[in-house]
Order: sequence, then C-alpha cells, then structure tokens
Amino acid sequence: MCIRDRYKHEFSYHFTLVLANSHGHFLLGPNLLGTCIQYKDRKLIPKKDMPQAKSFFCGIYLIGKIYTFGGYDVAEKLQLKTCEIYDVNKDSWAINPANLNEVRSQAAVSIMDHNTIYIFGGYNKHSGTLGSIEKCRLRDQTIEL
Repeated sequence: MCIRDRYKHEFSYHFTLVLANSHGHFLLGPNLLGTCIQYKDRKLIPKKDMPQAKSFFCGIYLIGKIYTFGGYDVAEKLQLKTCEIYDVNKDSWAINPANLNEVRSQAAVSIMDHNTIYIFGGYNKHSGTLGSIEKCRLRDQTIEL
C-alpha cells in the first residue's frame, strides 16, 4: 500500500517511524490519512493528529509515550525546536513546556534511562550540521545542552 499526499506524490515528506513495542509501529508526519498512523496487525489505523504538521523530526517510544523533537514545519517552512508527547493509551498529544535549545531537523534520538532522552546532532539552516547534544529530562520536563 502506498501512502500519498494531497498532491498524489508518494512520500513527498520525510516520515518518522517509531516502534512502540506491543502497540505496533507509528508512522508520524503529514500524509493522506493524517499525521499519526498506527500500524498494527497489518492494518493502518489513523490516530489523533499531531499538534503541528512537521517533517524531518526525530521520535522515540518510552513507557507508553512517543516523544518527538524538532523538525520542519510543513506549512510555515520553518525549522522547529518543539517537543511533543503522544500518549499511545489515551490517543492524545501534549506539548512539552520545555523546547530544544537550538532549532534542529534531521537529528537522532536515544534513550539513556527511564528519565533521560538524548537528541544528537541534526541540521540548523543558519549553523549547518550540528555537533551538539541535548538532554531531555522527562521527570522535570527540562531540556539542556
């Protein structure tokens, strides 16, 4: 099955695929079915749309939630430093009160422990390729360089 956008081009945006353990996979980013699609048991299931249609962002699953960082706003054509949180059990999105310190797209993300997520590198249109690492502490909802 091909997912097509409103212009009928296959995969015209960068999608983020997140494995959410027993919840299956989540395809995040703009497409014909919405911005959040669960793939489970060979079925595509549209879920609540992301707060912002974006591409080129990183995402990761941890303890019932998907965290997304940075990216590129599809409508406004701007790079982002926002962090969104999707609760897979409640099918709801929230905005993390803390933003990344630098706007970045095309970054990598990794879990350190049940309270810490690291966001590595990426691209900033003013600075170029980034060598910085940001630390997101989930318990107190802070992000630091």
